[in-house]
Amino acid sequence: MMALTYKEAQRASMWKDVTPAIAPDSSISEERQDLQWDPDGIRWIVYTQQTWEAGKVRLPHWTAEDNYPNGHFVGWSSPPMWWLYGMAYTRHLITGESMPIAISGAAPYYHLTIWLLIALLAGGLAVRAYGVKGALIIPLLYATLFKQKYGIYYTDHHVWVLLAAIGMLICLTAPFYKARGTNEKWWFIGAGVFSAFGMWISAPTHALIIISLFTGMLFIPAEAARNTSAKNWRYYGYTGGILSLLAYLWEFYPNLPLRVELNNHAYAAGLFVAGFWFEQAQQFAAANRQKHSISIRTLLYSGLALLLALAPLVMNYPQCFSLADPYFSHWESQIVEEQPISFKDFMFLYPLLCIALGASLWNICCTWKQSHQGFKSVIIFISAVALLYGYFGFSNFRFMEIVFVALCFLIVMSMPNQFGEKSAWLVAVISGLICLSALHESSSLTKSVKIFGFKMTSLANAYDCRGISEQLLLLDPTGTKSVLAPAYEANLINYYTEMPVYGTAYWENKDGLLITNRIYYYEYPGNTPDWEPVYNLLKENKVDYIYIPKQFSYEGSYVLYGLKRIENPQYSFANYLLTVSKANLPPWLEMENNTTNYRIFSVIH
Repeated sequence: MMALTYKEAQRASMWKDVTPAIAPDSSISEERQDLQWDPDGIRWIVYTQQTWEAGKVRLPHWTAEDNYPNGHFVGWSSPPMWWLYGMAYTRHLITGESMPIAISGAAPYYHLTIWLLIALLAGGLAVRAYGVKGALIIPLLYATLFKQKYGIYYTDHHVWVLLAAIGMLICLTAPFYKARGTNEKWWFIGAGVFSAFGMWISAPTHALIIISLFTGMLFIPAEAARNTSAKNWRYYGYTGGILSLLAYLWEFYPNLPLRVELNNHAYAAGLFVAGFWFEQAQQFAAANRQKHSISIRTLLYSGLALLLALAPLVMNYPQCFSLADPYFSHWESQIVEEQPISFKDFMFLYPLLCIALGASLWNICCTWKQSHQGFKSVIIFISAVALLYGYFGFSNFRFMEIVFVALCFLIVMSMPNQFGEKSAWLVAVISGLICLSALHESSSLTKSVKIFGFKMTSLANAYDCRGISEQLLLLDPTGTKSVLAPAYEANLINYYTEMPVYGTAYWENKDGLLITNRIYYYEYPGNTPDWEPVYNLLKENKVDYIYIPKQFSYEGSYVLYGLKRIENPQYSFANYLLTVSKANLPPWLEMENNTTNYRIFSVIH
């Protein structure tokens, strides 16, 4: 099989027109033949297929496919799976394909359909809140993110986080931007719905957005604060808190996990209490930030209620704060999308976005004194989100997605409202198309920045792993034996072969990653190789096959819960697998494949 070239991979990551067809006699199941370049996308396909086959509606919150034979907890939420299920069912009705095949076939176009939902739902709200210029927010955001991440062959839950953030920002800024009206409470209720949904999908991410908005509320103009009833925040708190709790119970009942990275009762209580705190913040702003406007009793009682909700998490600290595990912290710091990005690189990646932002900020500063108070409130709200997430984002690029949302809001909000009645929609459409094409082309510069290089080549890696999976299925046609492979390849091999694997790249799979690293990075003591401890690990964990690529990386490899970093790769078991000849193998190891790109060994038990 010929691997995809760099240009083919770059093109195929956008459009499904250059993907090499799979052989007609392939041993890979038709349910798993479509390519996915991201590990999360692979898991969403697998979990959706498993849910269909089990006849259930909730995401399976335990999987035995990785960290074999023990399995591990799955912490995602069901709505992204339901969307893929709906797409697949529509395809099933049209084509007559079986549901598992339809799920795999629909997955490459997952994000395109979600962007349509965002355009209809959030775009409609933006026009209602800000007038015709609100129609530019979604095209601008789509153009910024499509090629950078949310394109073809990518099935993921992060875009749902963006939907919740966009919806909440619109709903919470609209009452301040618009004149006082009889329907303002419905904007707060809508914000509560979006916040509950955001907590359901990614509670920590959405909680940070709420914190940044609360900070902004303290500094909005007094006139704007007085123009909207502060008691409306109670609608936000009641709606968000109750719906968030119901979502938590629906997702996990009867096993209710207490983990900070998942939605739980503490986040629901936090949303409920946030309604009272925001009310106090608005009263504080409306009174020109005089201390007498704050009700100490309200803050005290609501604060005690929140502490009571947090008590179970504090009492079960190790279980609840699993992301703070030292091994996970070391491992996560090596993931490409977790790396920092300099402001210089950011400007190089998105030059037109930065130019548009600069012009917008200049316009805002020049017209600030003449701007109405509602406009100032919206700018302060959005700036608070941009500053908080910008602080995190430049040290961890994963957070930059929310920064993009805030920047697009700032750019659009700085535009004048008056286009002229007859030409308003025409100008909005033309401007949207310009943003879409210009920013889409500028995002192709990502290939020039090292930290994003994997985005364009990973589809080629997925194709290569499909060929490797063919070889494994020739060795084990039943697909029941287990495979040890590096984290990225392990996901792909499991997807194509349905064979159990170990070290897939997820925080929930910490034990599987530890097993994988302890085997690959075992360093023998002294001058004479002694691999007996490795063999014991292989037997203990029931490893049948070992896959190792010739370009095996030792960078950032931590073992023993992050307390030891491999110092001498030439003395590691991984290096031994890459250099040993077939004649010098121990009796418990057999070389099955030895190509220019990889080796496969079978473990004889």
